[in-house]
Amino acid sequence: MALRQGFLTLSNSKGLQHFAVRNPLAQRIARRFVAGEQLDEAVAVIQTLNAKGITATFDHLGESVTAEQAALADAQSYSTLLDRIEQTGIRSNVSLNITP
Repeated sequence: MALRQGFLTLSNSKGLQHFAVRNPLAQRIARRFVAGEQLDEAVAVIQTLNAKGITATFDHLGESVTAEQAALADAQSYSTLLDRIEQTGIRSNVSLNITP
């Protein structure tokens, strides 16, 4: 449990996020697992993967949501993801992370 809380704390760190997004080494490592920060970027990568016979999963991060407004915003994000999957016909699913 302490390890999970540690990772959640790190994931909420603006300084760490800035480092990860701007650091070339971190970008190269993440690029293998993260299709993009924006939905259109991710869809394009998933289309490329699908052309190679690979199915993908959308992961919308935000499992530490505690406020109702943030939960509603995340629910809208999931709805947008599902709509985009249907509109584009990409072979993908959505991973749902529920806050305990």
